Amino acid sequence: MQWRCDHVTVSYHSDDERPIPALAEVSLTIVSGERLAIVGPNGSGKSTLALCLAGLIQPTHGRVVVDGLHEPAYGAIVFQSPEDNLIGATVLEEMMLTLEHTSLPGTDEVAVRAELERFGLGYLAGRSTDSLSGGEKQKVAVACARAAGRQLIVLDEPTSHLDPPSRREFLAFSEAAAESGPSRGPKSGGLKPPVRERSAGNDDCGPTLVFITQYEEEARRLPRVIELNAGRIAYDGPSSGWKGMVDPRPRVISLPVPPEDASVIVSAVDLGQCDSPAWPLPLDPLRGITLEVRAGEAVGLCGPIGAGKTTLAFYLAGLFDRWLGQLNWPGMPRRERPVVLIQFPERQLFCSTVIDDVAAGPRARGGRSSDLLSAARAALDRVGLPPDDFGHRSPFDLSGGQKRRAALAGIVAIPSRLYLLDEPQAALDSEGLERLESLLQEWLGAGSAYVIISHDLEFLRRLTHRVWVMNKGRIIFDGPWEALDSQPVILASIGF
Repeated sequence: MQWRCDHVTVSYHSDDERPIPALAEVSLTIVSGERLAIVGPNGSGKSTLALCLAGLIQPTHGRVVVDGLHEPAYGAIVFQSPEDNLIGATVLEEMMLTLEHTSLPGTDEVAVRAELERFGLGYLAGRSTDSLSGGEKQKVAVACARAAGRQLIVLDEPTSHLDPPSRREFLAFSEAAAESGPSRGPKSGGLKPPVRERSAGNDDCGPTLVFITQYEEEARRLPRVIELNAGRIAYDGPSSGWKGMVDPRPRVISLPVPPEDASVIVSAVDLGQCDSPAWPLPLDPLRGITLEVRAGEAVGLCGPIGAGKTTLAFYLAGLFDRWLGQLNWPGMPRRERPVVLIQFPERQLFCSTVIDDVAAGPRARGGRSSDLLSAARAALDRVGLPPDDFGHRSPFDLSGGQKRRAALAGIVAIPSRLYLLDEPQAALDSEGLERLESLLQEWLGAGSAYVIISHDLEFLRRLTHRVWVMNKGRIIFDGPWEALDSQPVILASIGF
């Protein structure tokens, strides 16, 4: 079987009917059983190409031809956001919904449980999909894609929001699932694929795997790399001959050091301290957290999935109507409370155009109408989305990385003393990361502070003065990075 793109061109249209090119004259061939990565900068057309290969969108010009099939070749896609992959109330129901739409025999509970066991996920059968971790959700999505019998599985940046242990486990699971045959692994472990030789074009080797990623180390795990740039193929060949996405030398970041007598921006005492087991909020509980952030200070916040990091950020921003403990913003009026960039940018975008979305924050804080447009345009320029090219577009038509930049522009447009950023680097290419780092340095230089939540410790080390490590609702470490390096038990708790 082969997937062949012949001069594939895809253009979208904005609300004012202006064409927006996504792919231009892309031609390539993928043979059954191949494992390949698609890489490229934000907006280069990666997801559009994947959707074309899976048969979910039709090219504006050109065609995608699938040989060897007597029916349409729809692929299975695992999306970047774990929540976007699942619709069933439980894992059992999710797999049942998958099998009901295949030609596989048997969709009774016994058969569905057996299918989950095949992928080593039987222990999750009765779990609510809402209660799964990000890594577990992505595993279930891959298992469903494999169980559906699709000959093409596309993974669209599925690891960008996972912590290091979950990321490593998911990559191993995905590779094993793509290789797996009749023999399956243990009930609660990973798959154990059969030992056999694999060659391109062998239909017995499992489905074709297309892996979209911004991580170079992930791309190099696969034998073939396709790099896109501005909708065209910039490289197509073995990963061993690929030059890579970014300069391997990390940028040297010089952070201004806040003076010792810098004023306190936010302080918390016994935040979330609660003797009662009944937690009043629908998020993970915090447990007796005491902390402070001073002007010009940069703090990193890390910890395993479910540790309470996002909950703490929402508390510090004052997004809850009530809390336990004391939370203070000395000298900060309500309209100047901290600004938050949430983890999934598509949930922070809501206006019909990008320019209106970026202006919404300053407008809500009482900005003058005459200043809103200029502030929004300047913010878009700062994040690398030229307002003349992107301002008129719907934010929901942007790529994942462009949505991240648009959401970032929305908080750049709001002057604040404290910024709270949840995984701000996820889905950004190297140019986007450079712009983000420059913004962070400017904020510190102006006396503002920020807290960054991330699973990428190297990113946090370069851009923060100190680190909070959270686990099970508590801060188990608060200090400089040098001190954390001498705490192997704490490092192990976050996967290092």
